Amino acid sequence: MLDPSQQDLDLYWDPDYAQVLEAWGEGNTWEEIQFLLVNCKGKILDIACGTGRTMEILSGIREIELHGCDISDLLIGKAVERGIRNDLLTICDATQMEFPDKYFDYAYSIGSLEHFTEEGISKFIAECYRVTKTNSFTCSLFHAAEKMRVDENSSILP
Repeated sequence: MLDPSQQDLDLYWDPDYAQVLEAWGEGNTWEEIQFLLVNCKGKILDIACGTGRTMEILSGIREIELHGCDISDLLIGKAVERGIRNDLLTICDATQMEFPDKYFDYAYSIGSLEHFTEEGISKFIAECYRVTKTNSFTCSLFHAAEKMRVDENSSILP
């Protein structure tokens, strides 16, 4: 059983997990985030950007400057290998980001919230609002299926 007070950080330095991140959003999440951001302009932060796959997909949106951050230097390294400029990437804990207040026009995170502790979720969301000018933030839960199940009453259980 997962302990909601403990965050499992080891997977962020697992090369097999990095490989999973290369395809998990195909056919759903990566299409949705494009629709959400297509009319946006300005600086946008991908929080928990992982290998940069989402940033690569969004790179065709002309009027945005996309930045990414992740806790894992391994995953940020994969983003750099993918061709994302190093100056647009930051290694940091999403519950304590070093960006100035209201630095970004928008921020989003996809498939990351389920990896935080209960306390970390509150800190994470507070940081998301702190670093955005418009206080807009999108967070989608998707790839936790291997760690969670749905019971017969449709509530999610660890």
